[in-house]
Amino acid sequence: MALDPPTGSDPGSSPEAASLIFVSDASAEAERLMTMLRGRGYGVVDVPLTLLLSRASVQRPSIILCDADTAQAIETIKRLHEVQGRVDVILAIGTQAAQAAKAATTTVPIVFLNNADPRAVGLVASLAKPGGNLTGVLIAPEGSLAPKKLELLKEAVPRATRIAFIFPEDYGAGAELQVRDIKEAGVALRVDVPVVRVKSRNYAAAFAAVTATKAEALFFGAHSLFLSDRRIVIDLATKHRLPAIYEWPSFVKDGGLMSYGASDIETYRKVATYLDIVLKGANAGDVPIWQPTNLYLVVNTRAAKEIGLTLPPAILLRADELVQ
Repeated sequence: MALDPPTGSDPGSSPEAASLIFVSDASAEAERLMTMLRGRGYGVVDVPLTLLLSRASVQRPSIILCDADTAQAIETIKRLHEVQGRVDVILAIGTQAAQAAKAATTTVPIVFLNNADPRAVGLVASLAKPGGNLTGVLIAPEGSLAPKKLELLKEAVPRATRIAFIFPEDYGAGAELQVRDIKEAGVALRVDVPVVRVKSRNYAAAFAAVTATKAEALFFGAHSLFLSDRRIVIDLATKHRLPAIYEWPSFVKDGGLMSYGASDIETYRKVATYLDIVLKGANAGDVPIWQPTNLYLVVNTRAAKEIGLTLPPAILLRADELVQ
């Protein structure tokens, strides 16, 4: 169930006018979150990764956003101890960024946005009372939602006995948890789930590997890379006439077949709320980890027609939103 932040603070109010965010080499997910934060009054400055620490030492931003899509980014995050006392909050996007930030400092508060169980990857001991200097927002409750998403995709494509799980070449703990969850779900549903890794954004090679597996549908893992490249992956899935399920409703509204999960807008708003709470002086370790309780099945009927898929009536009835 969802755990609300403690009472006594006003999560809806805007930050102080001087609140400043430094962000480097942001993913599409981070960019969308920054758009939300700008709307709440934060000043956002895009700083080259190589200059992040030196600029933070001089300009003293309220928040440093950490988005570990590269090894260089992870190494920079691990050096954030160098700016202790010069930054109020670290905002970490993804498991690897949160782990690197935790390794860097035990004193600067950390707010993370994550798609893996933070207990399973060693970030916190408890969702209700994280402890230490961390709190955060989860994209999905209780893991990756893999069993339910695979069940819905199988229901949409009853003939499918082999569904490829597509994920970037990311060997962090969060990535491996997603692979484990989808494999276990496949066994339960008697569906073969080959794992196809996207290397260096070479989607042509990845889809060639999918073809070699003879997969009849696609399950895209939860990763910011796919959000950045969503039009590419949607177009390729359509070209190959393969039904696919994605993490966010935005994929479906851009032409993807279906998604199941939380509202991305609600999730980003909750991150902004948590930043406000911590900046106002709450101890991050006392703020419960937030989990979404409202999950949405979004289906694009036009996308189904484009790949020649007749959706079962039960899926259409279960959908919370139909995109036509």
